[in-house]
Amino acid sequence: MSDQPSATQMDLFTHGETALDILGVVDRGRRDLMHGYFEAWASEYLIINKGNVARPRARDITRAVNDIEQAARLIDRALALLLAARQTAWTDGDDTENCRRAIFPLMAEEIRAAMGMPNTDEKGEPVINWDGGYEDPFAGVFRRMAYRVRTVGARFETADFHGVDRSRHPALVILICRLGGVFEVETGRKPAAPRSGDRPAHRSQFERFVRAFAPIAGIEGKVSSKVIAGALREAYPLSA
Repeated sequence: MSDQPSATQMDLFTHGETALDILGVVDRGRRDLMHGYFEAWASEYLIINKGNVARPRARDITRAVNDIEQAARLIDRALALLLAARQTAWTDGDDTENCRRAIFPLMAEEIRAAMGMPNTDEKGEPVINWDGGYEDPFAGVFRRMAYRVRTVGARFETADFHGVDRSRHPALVILICRLGGVFEVETGRKPAAPRSGDRPAHRSQFERFVRAFAPIAGIEGKVSSKVIAGALREAYPLSA
């Protein structure tokens, strides 16, 4: 087995080396330590802080609340229809009538299972005996759900979910501030990112450092002068 790192690992190492050159870190032991930090912060961004999860727009949040209410009402109506199919089926009919009788219990048991509700008791006996009955284990449940969800949604408007800057994901802010902390330790200067319209010739040392680090966490398309400066204003300093 080869001890050579894969191409991907080598690429990430190269990006880290470039970032460390920008910081001015010379000592090899210190550079190796910083590579470990870079990997840990990238993992924190992607896994712990869910940086790869898109930040929902304000209108999508309020729409989602409404969707839950409408879905509950739709499920309520659908179950009522399936129960009606059971109630109006002939008890001694053909396969068609048997299907009409069976669809509601089958659907009800699957819903119960999905909700973590057992269909059998500790002895393995059915919780609900469907033989000849028209039991409805969800009577009123989804209507009540729709009502209760609606009361929550009524307390919020789309404006309540608007952020100051939707482009700044909380995980991205934390990551940039992690980098800001180590930048200050290594250079003795406060991190800064002038909003210069992303002109390369006008990028600060910190901005060049962040952009060099970006491929390690897969954030190349998410960093700009505006985003970096905004992150620093919002949450810096955080512990490096």
